[in-house]
Amino acid sequence: MRDKLESMKTEALLDITAAANLDQVNDIRVKYLGKKGELTTLISAMEIA
Repeated sequence: MRDKLESMKTEALLDITAAANLDQVNDIRVKYLGKKGELTTLISAMEIA
């Protein structure tokens, strides 16, 4: 689980760094923190376990 979080963090930081404008940053925010985002999905999986 910790490895998955670290991997997600690294990927998110790379995505943010590569973003050219605020719209892209917002898309990244949704990708990770949105209702069906990667972090949200991971947290839901932890609650089930």
